[in-house]
Amino acid sequence: MRIRKLLIPIFCISMSLSCQNNSTTNKKEIIEKTGYKHLNFGKLSTSVKSDFLSHTTSSNVLAEDGYYIWGTTVLKWKGEYHAYYSRWNKKYKHDGWMTHCEIAHAVSSKPEGPFKFVNVVLRDKKQADGILTILIILMLLW
Repeated sequence: MRIRKLLIPIFCISMSLSCQNNSTTNKKEIIEKTGYKHLNFGKLSTSVKSDFLSHTTSSNVLAEDGYYIWGTTVLKWKGEYHAYYSRWNKKYKHDGWMTHCEIAHAVSSKPEGPFKFVNVVLRDKKQADGILTILIILMLLW
């Protein structure tokens, strides 16, 4: 319990520092620094917005009936793209991520999807509570 009390402020501080806006960096500089010339910083298309708002899985939108989804990380392995993400059943409402979150796995042939659900990686409520979910996502991102 003491570790949990320490991790929450540490996580909040690190997230606020990492999310600070550096107004001197423009889109062109980001592309040049990262080498990700295929990234599109333009506005989302109407169809992507519509799919997101209607909770419909498509390219660029990962959705599952009956679940809230957040924190997706996509990794390329053996020619396929694997998405790992947090999800929780909508019956637990929006704050269910703190007590009923699990880590799921989906696969696609393209990095933008659409992704097809494969399995649940962590399901145990004690293992996949909100803090562990956050730590796993951070490990995948770093």
